[in-house]
Amino acid sequence: MIKKDTIEFKIVSLIDIAGEMQTKDLFRLKYGNEYIRKVISRLKSDGYIKAYKFDNIKCLRLTSKCKKYLKENFPERFADSFIGATATNKIRNDAHRRMRRHRLGEVLTLADLTGVKIFADEKSLMKKTLG
Repeated sequence: MIKKDTIEFKIVSLIDIAGEMQTKDLFRLKYGNEYIRKVISRLKSDGYIKAYKFDNIKCLRLTSKCKKYLKENFPERFADSFIGATATNKIRNDAHRRMRRHRLGEVLTLADLTGVKIFADEKSLMKKTLG
């Protein structure tokens, strides 16, 4: 079970925004590499994320189980994330799109390190207008 304000929650939130992330980008977070490795392993064994490899590039993606869980338990952050036609998500292995998602993952982890609030539910002005 994923709880808010945990490293597990942060990891799945970042993967949600980027679509997929390389593990090396998650190691940039302000936690030890071994701890992040254990958290990723636990998320995989719980069925919340899945590792993919294409063109020798490994990445992590959310599973449908995780998306459903997040949407039901944390609607303030994930209600708008998993809407729309699934057909638009089918072309995931295009090299240009994958590199764009990986660059987004890099930017998101760096933003998190510098303290930039990247989620709408963390921003007080957006909370007022959205909620």
